[in-house]
Amino acid sequence: KVSEALTAGDLTKRVNVTKDDEIGAISHSLNHVADSMQLLINNLEQQVEERTKALHQANRSLEENTLQLELLLNSTAEAIYGIDLHGKCTFCNRSTLQIIGFHSIDDVLGRNMHELIHHSKADGTPLTIEECKIFHSMHQGVGIESEDEFFWKADGTSFNVSYHSFPQIREG
Repeated sequence: KVSEALTAGDLTKRVNVTKDDEIGAISHSLNHVADSMQLLINNLEQQVEERTKALHQANRSLEENTLQLELLLNSTAEAIYGIDLHGKCTFCNRSTLQIIGFHSIDDVLGRNMHELIHHSKADGTPLTIEECKIFHSMHQGVGIESEDEFFWKADGTSFNVSYHSFPQIREG
């Protein structure tokens, strides 16, 4: 019965050892195996609980840091936005939205920023992705500065910009 209980996952059952013979030795061994398994499972449960707590604390800390960063980004008058390797917007501050004339972050997030705001030169001729200093910066992994380019607003008007582009490389 104890062997069946252990096989079914019930580690609370033990063999009642009544004799000090071969069956008694086997019974002691079976009880020892059950004790060891119970100890391992209890330790594993405790480790999972401790790691879960640590993960929750790390997540809270990350959330707090994210809120602080968001407050900092939104408190500046400068437009700050990020793009992924495909040029899609991953974040932007309020000033970005105000300067380029969009009302909601949803109008910008996930969209290709080159196509959205940096697609043309001042005279309206296309600025190809190959000519884009931001994409050169990103793909070469070096920061750049520019003072002679134009961005385009949501209403179709352009404005002269001075910008800095600094790639942040994560996980290659």
